[in-house]
Amino acid sequence: MKAIQRTILKYLPGKLAELEELLEKYKAIVNRLGSTKWKRYSRITGGDCIHTLIFEEEFDSFAAFGAYLDKLWMDKEMGELISKLGPITEIHEIDLVSPVS
Repeated sequence: MKAIQRTILKYLPGKLAELEELLEKYKAIVNRLGSTKWKRYSRITGGDCIHTLIFEEEFDSFAAFGAYLDKLWMDKEMGELISKLGPITEIHEIDLVSPVS
């Protein structure tokens, strides 16, 4: 069964350029660690549309997702990057979902 990690990130006004730089580093790290099915969306309607980005990472199974998380949380470069996200984001929500049909 597929596992999809969906992240909703609301960044602070004036911080998009800084966020874009961090997201490029993030994408390089997660690709190196095995998350190759990575998508980015802008919210058009619903919820708070301004300064909000949505990301999805898809995994073939929950076991593959768990193995990825083990590597992710042990990665020093990712730890440094996450510490830089806090000061420029207002909301950072993460959901784990799976298709039902």
